[in-house]
Amino acid sequence: QSFMESVVSVATFSSNFYFWFETDYFQNEVTDLKPLLHTWSLAVEEQFYILYPLLLMGLWNRGRKTIQQVLALLFLVSLVGAQTWIGIHPSAVFYLLPTRAWELLIGGGCAFILDRRALLPRSGTAQALSALGLLLVLSAFFVFDELTPTPTIWTLIPTLGSGLLILYANDGTIVQRILAARPLVAIGLISYSAYLWHQPLFAYTRYLSLDPPPVSTMLLLCGLTFVLAGLTWKFVETPFRRTTATRGRVFGLSLAATTAVLLFGILGTVTAGFPHNGWMNPYQVFTQLRGEQDYRFYGVSTMEIARAKTGDEDYTITGSPVDNVLWFDMEDPRSKLLIVGNSHSIDVYNALQFSETARVKFDMARYGVTKGELGDGGALYDSPNYEHAQCVFLVQWGVPSAQQLEYFVQRVLRDGKKVAIAKNVTRFPIYRGGSWTLFDRVMYEQIKVGIRDPAAIVHAADVEHYAIYRHGHPDPDVARANSEFERIAGQYPQVTVLDRMQYICDDEEERCYSGNLDMQKYLWDEHHSTRAGAEFFGSRIDEIGWLEPLHSVSMP
Repeated sequence: QSFMESVVSVATFSSNFYFWFETDYFQNEVTDLKPLLHTWSLAVEEQFYILYPLLLMGLWNRGRKTIQQVLALLFLVSLVGAQTWIGIHPSAVFYLLPTRAWELLIGGGCAFILDRRALLPRSGTAQALSALGLLLVLSAFFVFDELTPTPTIWTLIPTLGSGLLILYANDGTIVQRILAARPLVAIGLISYSAYLWHQPLFAYTRYLSLDPPPVSTMLLLCGLTFVLAGLTWKFVETPFRRTTATRGRVFGLSLAATTAVLLFGILGTVTAGFPHNGWMNPYQVFTQLRGEQDYRFYGVSTMEIARAKTGDEDYTITGSPVDNVLWFDMEDPRSKLLIVGNSHSIDVYNALQFSETARVKFDMARYGVTKGELGDGGALYDSPNYEHAQCVFLVQWGVPSAQQLEYFVQRVLRDGKKVAIAKNVTRFPIYRGGSWTLFDRVMYEQIKVGIRDPAAIVHAADVEHYAIYRHGHPDPDVARANSEFERIAGQYPQVTVLDRMQYICDDEEERCYSGNLDMQKYLWDEHHSTRAGAEFFGSRIDEIGWLEPLHSVSMP
């Protein structure tokens, strides 16, 4: 169904909007499985190609100078907007035309410059500027990585480099001779087709395997991409470029093809991906036993408890206005426990709602923060729940900077409150873009060999989780965070550190609890609890006395 929705978005030149709403481009485990993800950039270009000519037509009678001034202003507004909003709405900045237009406007500027060829410098300057352009483009391959904010001023490096190549890699320059080499020209000719082919090949190959394809397979796919691209260039692109058909005929054929694709996508969307049967869906038995399959549902459902408590249907992990509204009942004699943190604090808050011990002992509230909001000036310290809390319990995935963590501990202790910190939990493997957890994989493998008994499946999944917990390759991020929490506890004896893996796993039985006999899994991704998980872990908290250390640190 998701694929069919993306087909509709491609046919309507809006796939950048679709993927913006659906996923983060840099969430590799998700995006790697999207066959049409790469069309987001084509949609941005198509939108630009529609609007840009209309803008030029509207300004044409006002003269070249006015046009250039308007385009320069739009360039600056677009670039400044991208730079300003990248830290706030990175996905929107990445996908949408307003913050991408400046890149395309560089090409528009090149067209105006090339229209006045007399302005171009002579050969010596052209040699230097074309070499600089090539250097800038190539440097992005080695300087940029997944952490480089894009698009921002950093993106000026390859885009300005491309502009310099367009303007100054003239006949006779060394760069022109390099780029005119036959192998590079051949790659250039088929590059558009290669771009169209690569993502579907990679996505479907990844989807057909639970484990990431080996490097050898990906190299073979790269080769296949170029073969298919060459065939497409020869038998599709070239004939269409050389056609003698009228514009009306080309437009009519394009409209008919686009309409057919659009109708196909709509039909697939309204039928939830077309009817499923044993032939089209090899996982039918698995999905019937598994029940709810949409992993995104689990992430949403875990917010329901906090939303019911606050009455805010839009309550989110961080930044919700109700975090600055008093949750505590000041006439309630129970100790006031404030749970602070990111998404994992939601998991602990949920589990404690199902803990009889917690409900008897504590009046609980939650405040959502990111790692960067625990330092001096954080809004947390001005909130009414913090003011009235007697114990502040930090449940934070990852670890703040040492400076921020120490400020948090010192500030809470200075304010006369008790401090508790939860260790990070083990990160278990996920599959199929995060839609399958380790529990799902074990269940599927058990079904494949004829095992349908829920108790046997759950036990196998629990044992597999325990093996990874105790004997798997240590996650450096988890180890680093837990080491920092232990260090801070050693420095401040008043700080209590709790290990959530104690209630998730059982060392005596050598199992980590991953699901129940109704095939409801307890983790919906690598390490976040489902609602069913919260219920079970709440009972485990009582069973092992996990909260006992908090009894001594919380005030009566």
